[in-house]
Amino acid sequence: MNQCSMPSFLWNNLSIDGADASSRTIMNNLFQLAIVDLAHFLGSKLRSLSEDWWQRNVVDRLSFQQQRTVQERGYQTLQQLDFAALLRVLDQNWYELANGHSLPREGRGWTRELQIARNKWAHLSAEAIPPSEVYRDADTLERLLKTLGARASSLQAVSIPSSCEATARRRLSRRSNLRRVFSSLSCRRRARACEARWPARFSS
Repeated sequence: MNQCSMPSFLWNNLSIDGADASSRTIMNNLFQLAIVDLAHFLGSKLRSLSEDWWQRNVVDRLSFQQQRTVQERGYQTLQQLDFAALLRVLDQNWYELANGHSLPREGRGWTRELQIARNKWAHLSAEAIPPSEVYRDADTLERLLKTLGARASSLQAVSIPSSCEATARRRLSRRSNLRRVFSSLSCRRRARACEARWPARFSS
C-alpha cells in the first residue's frame, strides 16, 4: 500500500489506498483539538446573547443525556464539554450567532455534518473505514474551524498534508459536487445514499 509522507504526527501512517486502524485515532485527535477552538468561540460570543447565557444558551440547548452529564458532574464551563456537546450548542444557537457575527449559511451544514461524523467515529463497527472518509470529515472540520476563526495551529493540524492533497482533493471533488447540488441536510443524506448505491462513480 502507498502511504503519504506526512510531517504531522496526526496524519502518520494513514494509507491512501486502503483502510487503516489509525483513521479513528486521527479523527479523534482532530476532534479533541477542535474542542479548544469551539469552546473559545462559543464562550466569546454567547455571553452577548443573554445574562444567563450558561443556562439559556448552553445547558437548555443540550440533549437530555448531555444535560444530565452536566448536572451530575457539575460542569460550569464550556471547556468541560465534549466535542458532541459543543457542536450541539453551536447548532442550537446558530441563528442568533449568525445574525450577530455574519456567519455563512454553509457553516450550519458543516456543523451538522460534523455531528454525524462524530457519531460515526465514536461508534465504529469492526468494519474498516477507508481513508477517503478521513479526508472528507477533516475537510469539513477545517471549513468550520476557518469560519469560527480557529487558531493557526489547529488549522495546520487539520489541514490535509500537501503530500496527500492531490489524492484527497480528487476524491473530495466528486463529493463536493453533490454537496453543492444537495444543500439541505435531508438532501445530503440522499447524496450519501447515492454514494453507497453507486460507489464506483465516487471512487478514484
